[in-house]
Amino acid sequence: MNAKELVVKARTLLLLDHPFFGCLAMRLKFQENEAIETACTDGESVQYNPKFIEGMTNPEIQFVEAHEVLHNGLGHIWRKGDRDHRIWNMAIDYITNRILVDAGMTMPEGGLLDTSHRFDNLSAEEIYNVIYQENPKGEQGGKGDDPGRCGGVSSKPLDPKQSQQLEAEWKAAVSQAAQMCQGDVPTNLKRLIDEILDPPLPWYVLLRDFVERTARNDYSWTRPNPRYFSLGIILPSLISEELPECAMAIDTSGSITKQQLDKFGAEASGVFAAYETLLRVFSCDARIQSEQEFRRADLPLVLELKGGGGTDFCPVFNIIQEKGYSPACLIYLTDLYGRFPQQEPDYPVLWISTTKDKKAPFGTTIYFN
Repeated sequence: MNAKELVVKARTLLLLDHPFFGCLAMRLKFQENEAIETACTDGESVQYNPKFIEGMTNPEIQFVEAHEVLHNGLGHIWRKGDRDHRIWNMAIDYITNRILVDAGMTMPEGGLLDTSHRFDNLSAEEIYNVIYQENPKGEQGGKGDDPGRCGGVSSKPLDPKQSQQLEAEWKAAVSQAAQMCQGDVPTNLKRLIDEILDPPLPWYVLLRDFVERTARNDYSWTRPNPRYFSLGIILPSLISEELPECAMAIDTSGSITKQQLDKFGAEASGVFAAYETLLRVFSCDARIQSEQEFRRADLPLVLELKGGGGTDFCPVFNIIQEKGYSPACLIYLTDLYGRFPQQEPDYPVLWISTTKDKKAPFGTTIYFN
């Protein structure tokens, strides 16, 4: 059989053996392209090199087709942004290959698989950061744009309108396929599908809600807060714009990047700009590195990474107690790897964690993405 016939046969068997992936594969056009090394998808089609296909068994071709389906279903095309194309393809392969191998499918030789399971429960973005920090040139794996040799995503950039359209179309497709094939969706894929179809609220929305709930001010339901209308959420607006002093802590042990800090500072500035308040900001690794005070007139927050040692959360709680501060709340940006106080404080604590699926022993934990 030639490559085209092999692809058609594999897709037919994929529909029978793995209906969820097969249903989604039927949405894609499969086209030969000798200019590419292996295979890639752009959300509408799968391009493949005939020689690449002809060198594999039928189960391996099924794997490649399901692999490309998952890149679309999990949003890997429009989530790439301006990241390095090669390293991004590696990161997303670790996710898709684990799902497919656990589903009993046959991965082609040379595929990237996290046998140590250190990437379990990490997002593609988090895996990308790990790979990039360990080897910025992405020299792991094979050569070319597809180090994993199982197919990747197209390097062609998308404009915002294309990204939004593809995301909407694939969300609908994943929802439909999941409903049709409820008993055939791999277990480790169900959580990811739930997040796609019903994504959690953005961390900055949860941050604003936390501050408003701990503000000790009066609210009015007769004047709903317009900030949340676009999210379909109705919350009361504040009658008073005064807020007792608050505390904020930044983990400077090396777990927070400059990009993350800038994003956090910008969103936090937007939250606290709504109030007349005093905001105390601590930078801390294994000890307090700095203490700053901000008022509304000092915004936006200009935060610096001072430190780089180990991580101990206790110094922040200790200095608040020792100096007699009475914050309305404490907001702590960290990866949650460190020593916690044995006793919970009498003020609310919001942990904004850069580590997914890790939770602090007390307070409220939300994920910083």
